[in-house]
Amino acid sequence: MKTLGSLLFTVGHYLQCRSRPKDSSDWNYMIGCTPFLTAAFAAPLANKKLPSQQFLSGFFLWFAYSPLYARAKKSGTKTRGAIIGLLAAVLLMWGGGVGMLLQRKLVERSPVMPPLGWALSTSLVFGSGNMMKLLEMKRKGGVSPEVFLGQICKVCASFILLGSNSYLLGFHRTVPSAIRALIHGEREGQAEAEGEGEGEGEGDRGDAKEGKSKVP
Repeated sequence: MKTLGSLLFTVGHYLQCRSRPKDSSDWNYMIGCTPFLTAAFAAPLANKKLPSQQFLSGFFLWFAYSPLYARAKKSGTKTRGAIIGLLAAVLLMWGGGVGMLLQRKLVERSPVMPPLGWALSTSLVFGSGNMMKLLEMKRKGGVSPEVFLGQICKVCASFILLGSNSYLLGFHRTVPSAIRALIHGEREGQAEAEGEGEGEGEGDRGDAKEGKSKVP
């Protein structure tokens, strides 16, 4: 599934730049996603790990978004999309670098969180950026159907990666369990509150009876 997601990034970007001359940012983006990111995601199918390909993917994506940031800064337009892309590229390089260190046994474990945690963080950053871009296109209008379809492909790719990383981290087991525990805890709290209320009511009725018995 993650391999499909990386391919959709390339398909989406190709659709967006098919009708215009491609620059270095376009080529770096497509090379970063395919073949490098695709190779990193496809490696487990052959019982291998290729964190170096993930690192190279982040490297190329950095040079895809750097010119976009420079252009936006120079023209005074929004730099948010480029900054999100640069952050995702850094997270990809970090995750790939940590993976290489673990593979060569230079470190015992990934700092702060496991490698899949870093992968999930990257998916969240990429996904938020692609979703914001899609909503912006919808709001502004005037975008060709081909460009809009390309952005939909990128959003779908982001959701595929986000879902895959969440599944591999076991969220499909832990989240329902947490929800059940929360609901069960709320029910227990309600039952306790109702029990206390009934107990107080019985105590008040008992006190009233005692008061009546004392009246001459």
